[in-house]
Amino acid sequence: DCSVSTGDTWLKNHLPSILNSQACTVDKCLLILTWDEDDSSQSNQVLTVFAGSGAKTGGVTSGVAYTHFSMLRTIENIFGLPTQTNNDAAASPMNDLLR
Repeated sequence: DCSVSTGDTWLKNHLPSILNSQACTVDKCLLILTWDEDDSSQSNQVLTVFAGSGAKTGGVTSGVAYTHFSMLRTIENIFGLPTQTNNDAAASPMNDLLR
């Protein structure tokens, strides 16, 4: 937990070097940022941003209702890993946001 300005400063100081690294400019990379500020409501939405050469560009958004298990399922699929629980096994991977 920290202030918004502390988080903004951290992102400003670290993301450019990650996204401009050889891992993201030569190799294929996916950086996933998630803000999980749960308001405990049924309609709670969490912002997740995909960045890097593995992500679609141009401000792509998805109309699919994903969960945290969808993110886990996406990572499992990328690395060819087996699912860990029934929750991620049943979740839809976030393929519409990937290149």
